[in-house]
Amino acid sequence: MRHEGEPPGGAASPTSLEPHDLARALQELEERFEALADASVDGVVISAGGQVLEVNRAGAEMLGLQPGDMVAHAIREYFDEPDLAVVAANIAAGREEPYEVHMRHPDGRRIPIELRAKNVQYMGGPARATVVRDISERRKAEAVLGRWEHLFRNTQFGIATLDEHMRFELLNAAFARTHGFSAAELRGAPMGIVLSEKSASVMEQQMLRTQEEGRRLFESRHQRKDGSEFPVLVDLSFVRQDRGQGPYYAMHIRDLSDEHAAQRARHALEERVRHSEKLESLGILAGGIAHDFNNLLVGILGNADLLVHELPPDSRSRTSAENLRVAARRAAGLTQQMLAYSGKTQLELVPLALNDLVKEMDSLLDKALSHRVPLQFDLSDAEPVVLGDGTQLRQVLMNLITNAADAAPEGSGRITVRTGLQRGTPEGFVAVHPDSGEPAPGPHVYMEVSDNGVGMPSETVGRMFEPFFTTKFAGRGLGLAAALGIVRSHRGAILVRSAVGEGTSVRVLLPAASELPEAKTVLKSGSAAWKASGRALVVDDELAVRHVASAILSRAGFEVEVAVDGEQALELVDAATVPFRFVLLDMTMPRMSGAEVYRVIRARHPDIHVLLSSGYAERDAAAEVSEGAPIHFIQKPYEVAALLRSVRRLLGEGHGTGDLPERPG
Repeated sequence: MRHEGEPPGGAASPTSLEPHDLARALQELEERFEALADASVDGVVISAGGQVLEVNRAGAEMLGLQPGDMVAHAIREYFDEPDLAVVAANIAAGREEPYEVHMRHPDGRRIPIELRAKNVQYMGGPARATVVRDISERRKAEAVLGRWEHLFRNTQFGIATLDEHMRFELLNAAFARTHGFSAAELRGAPMGIVLSEKSASVMEQQMLRTQEEGRRLFESRHQRKDGSEFPVLVDLSFVRQDRGQGPYYAMHIRDLSDEHAAQRARHALEERVRHSEKLESLGILAGGIAHDFNNLLVGILGNADLLVHELPPDSRSRTSAENLRVAARRAAGLTQQMLAYSGKTQLELVPLALNDLVKEMDSLLDKALSHRVPLQFDLSDAEPVVLGDGTQLRQVLMNLITNAADAAPEGSGRITVRTGLQRGTPEGFVAVHPDSGEPAPGPHVYMEVSDNGVGMPSETVGRMFEPFFTTKFAGRGLGLAAALGIVRSHRGAILVRSAVGEGTSVRVLLPAASELPEAKTVLKSGSAAWKASGRALVVDDELAVRHVASAILSRAGFEVEVAVDGEQALELVDAATVPFRFVLLDMTMPRMSGAEVYRVIRARHPDIHVLLSSGYAERDAAAEVSEGAPIHFIQKPYEVAALLRSVRRLLGEGHGTGDLPERPG
């Protein structure tokens, strides 16, 4: 019997129950265990001797079966051999710790499961009670988590979480590497360890704003372990957690050092392009002004030269004419400097001994500089040879030396001129212009002018070769600009080293030549005046040029006609009953260019010689004509002798001095 107060099936001994009470109690107990087993989401299997004795609904449904389909079946039916071996080994060892294997579904799928088993007594004998848990979803979640972990660990962006006290919790390798730390050094450390002193307060403000807004994207400056600073883009989030867990910060950073460097390089390139465009525009302007001035100077210089030839030596007017000619020549020199800057001067490139060219400047500048500053020479023993135009390179050197003399201190000034072979980039030198810092490929030599003057700030260095820029009271700003144009024409480069209080050095790089050519004997022609004959045609849209050229050629003996443009010139040439011996043809005219007129004359009247003339250089004229054959050319402004020498060469009548014949009477 059951004692008072004892629950059914409680502490009372089964033998104290009546048979019918015992049967009912056992039935109730069985129903309870069945209800518990069926309510479980995990499978429950009782086995003995390798056979299934009992299985709950969840365990059978894992395999798409009913419990009755599995009872009395062998365990091996549900496992492949490798997994069965693991299960058998754990049964034999009586293992109670959970382990994972795969169970085979009747359709062939392998289901990942976790087994947790225990040896028990069942129906009077030993058995094995096993809880079976389907971990398919867990495996999927672990796979997804693994991918996220792979991204977290291997991304090139730095990722870290910080607790509410702003101490690092999780961080990936990129975050630690970017800051020069190991992950262990940063884990648990305060965020200030990676912040520069200036950015710490900014970051604190950003974190407060992030608490309000949830997320902030901003740039900051972080600090590496070695103390160096670098720019970063910070993506900061504030995350509030449920279930009583405190909030945390999620931080993503990207090192902007390369981007900032690329941006600086892009801005520098844009500035160089703008600067080049500005210089090109100035060069075009300077070249155009020089061309127009040269046309005007033909009239001034030519007429002055004619007056000098016509007036007797003792005439006061002749003295005035000579003074006028000198002034016109100086004006022509200025236009030549403008053309040099624009790159429109004519070059005669030949191998030159650079040391000899430099030494010539000593005597040339002796009188001009001796009272102010002495020249010192430090010339290379390698005897560098340059491929260049001697006249123009002397002009470059003269401009650099006179500029250095103006900067040298009075009484203690010193100018040093050096030559040598260029090897690598000289320390401290910078290219003053983008197109002057990229010389033609191949070996180079240099000539360098240094002074011990006051030096220049970087702003002045950047502008010193601009046309019309000068720091001199009476300067025109054309000397160094012309030097730059000449060096560019030689496909060279100009480098400058200067600092306030440390003087200035200007180095000109030039293409090297392999060796000097053999010396040639130049025969000097006689100085007899030339008496010309025949018909000549002067074609120019400038009245002053037509007048001067006609006067010179008429005095020389030609019968001269003039044309104001190309169309009129062709009409005169085609209609001539007595052919012209030659045509003096301007290259720049309205309606029809000189190049077009030249090609028509060559096609219709190949026996007529053509002497091209322009305020620009010969190479520009040759490029316009584009025939490939040599041309005859004279650059404006020209004097009497220069024009007559050019005409004599054109007609093949010698290379005389170009003197006009004496006027009769």
